Amino acid sequence: MAPFKAVYGRDPRRIDKYVLDTDDPTDPHQMLQQRDTILTQLKANLLKAQQNMKRNAHKKRRQIEFKEGDMVFVKLQPYRQNSLALRKKKSE
Repeated sequence: MAPFKAVYGRDPRRIDKYVLDTDDPTDPHQMLQQRDTILTQLKANLLKAQQNMKRNAHKKRRQIEFKEGDMVFVKLQPYRQNSLALRKKKSE
């Protein structure tokens, strides 16, 4: 889920690509073309950053397959597992 959707409960509004119209004034036309150029560059940069993060994350991973009955170590720290916490009963 995208962070925007998590916060607002809906998908963000889409920014559609600008289509040239000869009736448009020059300034808005240039502004919208510049916006499209910037959005294209941002998407390319985001994709490149995602690929770098994926490549770096996979450097530290190794493929391990477990079979039923294999012994594994489950580390519960540093997160406190409330479902496994000992609860003291109040005796009154």
